[in-house]
Amino acid sequence: MESRANSSGITHTLPANPEDEPSWQQLLLQATALDKAANAILITNERGRIVWVNPAFTTLTGFELEEVFGDTPSRYNSGNQPPEFYQRLWQAILSGQTFQGEFLNRRKDGSLYYCEQTITPVSAEPGRITHFIGIMNDVTERKRAEEETRQCSSQLRALAACLQDGLEQERMRIARELHDDLGGTLSGIDIGLANLRRLLEAQPDNANRAELCDSIRDIRALTRATAQQVRRLCTELRPSILDHLGLAPAIQWQASEFQARTGINCSVQAPSTDLAVRPEYATALFRIFQEMLTNVARHSEATHVKVSLEKRADHLFLSVHDNGKGIRPQNLKQQKSFGLLGMRERTSMLGGEIHIEGRPKAGTTVRVNLPGAFLAVNSKQDI
Repeated sequence: MESRANSSGITHTLPANPEDEPSWQQLLLQATALDKAANAILITNERGRIVWVNPAFTTLTGFELEEVFGDTPSRYNSGNQPPEFYQRLWQAILSGQTFQGEFLNRRKDGSLYYCEQTITPVSAEPGRITHFIGIMNDVTERKRAEEETRQCSSQLRALAACLQDGLEQERMRIARELHDDLGGTLSGIDIGLANLRRLLEAQPDNANRAELCDSIRDIRALTRATAQQVRRLCTELRPSILDHLGLAPAIQWQASEFQARTGINCSVQAPSTDLAVRPEYATALFRIFQEMLTNVARHSEATHVKVSLEKRADHLFLSVHDNGKGIRPQNLKQQKSFGLLGMRERTSMLGGEIHIEGRPKAGTTVRVNLPGAFLAVNSKQDI
């Protein structure tokens, strides 16, 4: 037998029989591959004591083989993972199974790093484990990027919620001004025109009286139509029924308006008593409901819509089902489906869930679940 050492100091025994040379070359190739691998690799004995590490392990952790030889991998554990995690690990590898998991470990200099690690038991014969091989892939940068993305997403969602709240407040302000100021002005004009017509009719007949009365009548009709248009705009901006009577009456009113406008039958099952929904939840759910009906009118080709609003414990549920052609799965993922995106974002901002299901020729069902939607009994407010 002849011995040779590779660059890492690991000694390999060369076979004396030349016929065994292919086997030796294969072992040498495998050992060299482990040594030169880009991923960090360590080998422990059956008791979990480190017997070998490759250079990539030293680069990742800062520990040389001499520093960890004979130690367990707990030498560089961060202590941030619960005991149950390691219980599952040992249960898997001692039973001969490969374990894969994400570890948060500590380098020699004290800094933390994330790695995806695969631990594989090695058996000399069935049922007798002699070693464990751990292969680590450093994912610290990926985790950092994911955390930055999560924070950016959270910040953008908070900004969207702030903007949405500001938009609702601005809608309320504009609706109030339109109703109180412009609506009041138009009513005053109508009353003034009515008085003017009565004065003209009380005057002796002349060539222009009938013509003037007809003009006043036309102007009054135009004024009343404008006032009606103002009321419609106020309702679209912010339905007063939502603020004065609550969410359930607002849902029922919107369904009636939808049926009158589109000719699509719309039935509503909702509580008859006040639900005491928190204002921001009531507004969000009402806007989601409006978008649901808009999608039905534009895309479903439905003839009937069933609406259900109910309270279960502290959860508020809204379900809308139409009997139309059914939304296609690919349409749910379209980036330009701003209506669907808006519904999802409104729901997500309140910590809720939304599920959209469609079946060909069997319609579409949209379900929204909002937890924590109700006011406390002792702090009930008008919506």
